[in-house]
Amino acid sequence: MSESLRSQLLRAGLGKAPEPKVPKPKAPEPQPKPQPKPKARRKSALSQTLREQAKLIIEQRRLPRGQGACAYHFLDGKKVRKLYVTEAQRDGLAAGAMVLVRHGAGFEVIEEKVAEKVRELDDRLVLPKPQALGADDPAYADHPIPDDLDW
Repeated sequence: MSESLRSQLLRAGLGKAPEPKVPKPKAPEPQPKPQPKPKARRKSALSQTLREQAKLIIEQRRLPRGQGACAYHFLDGKKVRKLYVTEAQRDGLAAGAMVLVRHGAGFEVIEEKVAEKVRELDDRLVLPKPQALGADDPAYADHPIPDDLDW
């Protein structure tokens, strides 16, 4: 008489017997990440040192922009950016005597000679020089765009 109600109902056919629990297979242990080879570690340390040297050169040799009365528009990848520079710097950028470089979250103006050294250390920091439209497209060869044109 000490039989439970559950077992009585199961005997009467009013339920299903619980299935025995099957232990879940253990998940395979994660493979340890391969350790970088010493050469790769050395190479990344060397590239980090070169990047730091390039940033130091930019910081020391950047040209002061002051209040920058002129807006200079340039392409950064596919985006058009605007940087306020002095008139002399705008003329130097248009002539190719000065170059824009990435520095931190912004951009700085440096001379072409300094840009060559930075380009040797880390070429991703130096923005490409703007190309004249007349040189690429013969349709615009007769219509040069003045360098002092503001957008």
